[in-house]
Amino acid sequence: MDSLGSELLGDTKTSALLWVSDVLGQQAATEQDSETQGDDADQAPLGLPNLGNTCYMNSVLQCLLSVSPFREDVLSLQEDWKNEAVLLGALSDLHMSRLGCSDSELKKKHLALIKGYTENDYPDFEGNQQQDAHEFLMACLFCLKEESEILKVFCPTYTCPVTNMEFKLKRERTCDSCGFQKSFPEDFNYLSLVIGPQACLTDSLQQYLNASSIDCACSQCSGTRASETLKFLSLPQVLVFLVMRFDITSSSMCKLKDQLEIPEKLTLSSVEGHYISHIRNPNEDGWLRCSDNIVRETSWSEVSMDIETNGYLLFYVKS
Repeated sequence: MDSLGSELLGDTKTSALLWVSDVLGQQAATEQDSETQGDDADQAPLGLPNLGNTCYMNSVLQCLLSVSPFREDVLSLQEDWKNEAVLLGALSDLHMSRLGCSDSELKKKHLALIKGYTENDYPDFEGNQQQDAHEFLMACLFCLKEESEILKVFCPTYTCPVTNMEFKLKRERTCDSCGFQKSFPEDFNYLSLVIGPQACLTDSLQQYLNASSIDCACSQCSGTRASETLKFLSLPQVLVFLVMRFDITSSSMCKLKDQLEIPEKLTLSSVEGHYISHIRNPNEDGWLRCSDNIVRETSWSEVSMDIETNGYLLFYVKS
């Protein structure tokens, strides 16, 4: 069975990274961000300035650029292609600036370019309104895929970074009336998981894949109900989970604070608030908590406690 885990860079026995994006209440975020940085001051270059309620964008970009397969494909961009690869070039420049540069204005320039490019296809992101991190992630990935089609004209062997997150599931349907079976593949780049009764990520994943009853007209009989199961046909280098933490009704939306146990390794057969990210420390073992331009060291025990109730987007990288 393939293993998906959370060790960062250079360890051939385990996979590269677990990516977590959290939604915190505004008050909690403000309190934590006001902490004295102290020994964490050397992590300041990793921080990203907030352009105005853009924590949703910063948390997504921090995590994308910390996932080694995605980052390596971004950095493979050739200088000759930069005029045709505005978004990819901005991501590459942003990564280089966050590694060893504290120039906030330079980072703002790269971030504004990324935001503006995304707004061209997704005008909902215009302005300074708080947005959903997952929606921005999907918009950003779509824009990269769109741009990659242009780059393939110049280099047919070019690999889009988004392919690291793409995989196939097989849907298998069985008619409740006559037992006729039909299966077909479907493309995905993330999975939406509901917090199940066991309050564990692996249980939620199994619940997603298990048989469910659906309305389905049978082509062999007059049956209108079928059971459906899902199976992985392929595994991505980076497996993205969206934890369904919002209860949406016709008149309101509230965040679910139910706890969810998140394993550090995985083996396989918004309302108003503040987005942050937890990423692996690129320079040494351990974890970093990124809240826009505020970056401090943390530990897996603190990370796991936080994401039990706040975990929203999770990335697992294939070993």
